[in-house]
Amino acid sequence: MYRHSILPPVSAAAPTAKTPSSSVAPVPVKADTGTPFVTALGRFEPMGEVIEIGTAERDRVTHLLVREGDRVKKGQELVHLEHYSERNAELDQISTELKEANAEFVAATDLNLHLIMEGETRLHRLEEILPLQVAAKEAEVRKLEAELANAKLELDRLEKLKPQKAVSQQEVDRQKLAVVQTEEQIATARAQLAEVRRALILDVELARTELETAQSQLVRDQSAIKVESLKKKSGVVLAQLERTIIRAPRDGEVLKIVAWEGEVVDGSPILKFGHTQQMYVVAEVYESDIQHVRLGQSAAISSPALPQSLTGKVDRIGRLVFKNDVLDVDPASDTDARVVEVKIRLDQSEAVSGLSNMQVDVKIRAAS
Repeated sequence: MYRHSILPPVSAAAPTAKTPSSSVAPVPVKADTGTPFVTALGRFEPMGEVIEIGTAERDRVTHLLVREGDRVKKGQELVHLEHYSERNAELDQISTELKEANAEFVAATDLNLHLIMEGETRLHRLEEILPLQVAAKEAEVRKLEAELANAKLELDRLEKLKPQKAVSQQEVDRQKLAVVQTEEQIATARAQLAEVRRALILDVELARTELETAQSQLVRDQSAIKVESLKKKSGVVLAQLERTIIRAPRDGEVLKIVAWEGEVVDGSPILKFGHTQQMYVVAEVYESDIQHVRLGQSAAISSPALPQSLTGKVDRIGRLVFKNDVLDVDPASDTDARVVEVKIRLDQSEAVSGLSNMQVDVKIRAAS
């Protein structure tokens, strides 16, 4: 009968013969101090166990993109479910609309930015040049006013000299004309100054209005082009599309295809998957022997199906005690044993990468 057990060191006692009580007691023979081993049944398992990949909802398998034995990378597409083609076509349509909307958005933005730049330039020019024109007109008015004051002084002087016959009437009349002409020039210059001031105010207000209009038009045009809404819609459809794709959760190998194209799955697995590039042995060690097992201990794995024994090291010791899963072929062996799972990282994975769940014998070098 096969049984998990710890094998004690081999020991022997020297044979003794019955002697009278007065004879000398026999000298014991020193026992052999060989290292004990813990033996157990186990099974091969990929790193991270065998993963069943499927969908939680009722769906139909439409395309299998892998075969049994294929090695795949994390994120690689494995299966397409129903509505994949429909969602993919819908996403293509939205992508086309989004591309056109982006082009329209860029064109409208460029045009309005150009108009805004022109408006800012015109407003800047008006705010700089027109005040200079106003200042020039004001200087002209002041100059004419000074000339008028001088003309009036001269006219007053001539009129005082007139009774004395020091000046002619003609000279007085010419000076009067000069005063009148200067007053007319001042009136014209003042009118022009007022006009320039009014034009400055109106032109600046108009330029500001045009600038604000261009800025508002930019916002309206950008809002009218539904780029953001298309982006959100694209995100929704992309999420729906992803729900129709089964991807590899990590690097590994397709171990078995459970559901084929056309089959309906309802929470059941579609395929089984595992990281077979690193294989483990799951040994079921009796609860009474687990005290002798430590991390890092070496182990030997054998089976009649293997051409030679394999080696490995204890990588993980379970934290639960439960009924054994791996049963011995011997009908007289324990079928309700209490065991702890011990995972052993194999040194040679390639030779057994296709033998997941195969039963093996495990021999762990126990702690002294």
